Amino acid sequence: MDNGITLTTNGRSWVSVANPLRHDTIAGLAQAQAKYDTSQVSARSGAVGVIVGVAVGLLAVLVGLPALLAVVCGLVALPVAWLLTFRRLRSRAAAFESTLAANAEGLGPRRIVRGEFLPGACADAADQLVIGTVQILQSTAYRCGALGETSFVYDEILDATWSLLHKLRTYEREVRDMARMEERACDERTRRDLATLADRMNHVWSEQLLPLVDAHRDLVRSVADLDRFLDTPHARDHGKQLAAADDSPRTAADDLDALTGRVAAARDRALAYRSGYPDADTTSP
Repeated sequence: MDNGITLTTNGRSWVSVANPLRHDTIAGLAQAQAKYDTSQVSARSGAVGVIVGVAVGLLAVLVGLPALLAVVCGLVALPVAWLLTFRRLRSRAAAFESTLAANAEGLGPRRIVRGEFLPGACADAADQLVIGTVQILQSTAYRCGALGETSFVYDEILDATWSLLHKLRTYEREVRDMARMEERACDERTRRDLATLADRMNHVWSEQLLPLVDAHRDLVRSVADLDRFLDTPHARDHGKQLAAADDSPRTAADDLDALTGRVAAARDRALAYRSGYPDADTTSP
């Protein structure tokens, strides 16, 4: 499985940035920006030129050329190496910056989502989804099995996250397309149709997407609450006994009701342990 994300432009890959659910995205992007920093191109090119010039001079001495001629060869190689390196680094840095501008549209590094930046109004929601999922996968409740079999929960929460991110990306793309059509609208009828479409898009956001984002946020909050109940070794050791059996199939990849129910049941069991009832029922929700 690929653990990285590759930013591309014109069909060419320029930099791999860490997957936000596996590594530190901000650190990964910071390293990439440092690597392709245009302000460092001249200095790096100069360093490469000096190294190449010295290497050519030493090589000329080793093959038996006079010292003066070896120095001349090194001096000639230095600007040539500097120029070639400068052009190459500047081209890569410019390509990286244009890729960031095209994909990120000025937004922050946490908005990297599955190989591309999520632009516009949905970016904050995407931030919350990615960071919330990371918090769940780093939680004590997940690691000790209180949410269920870890491999199953991992697939479940990632499927839900990617599904929601895809919905947000699709919605944002449609909003941008609609904005472009509004700019080109030249008659009143077209403007009325676009206004109707805008109302429909607002309805999709408020009635369909936002409730899903809120449900994900509530799930993250419930897992955090459960973690507070699992702050004793006894509760953590019995984490798998806290997991509620859930035989109901999910109807969609973004349906978090089943997992939310298991979190609530596990929290009740953890509270029973904390209250001094180690024999609390752990076989049914």
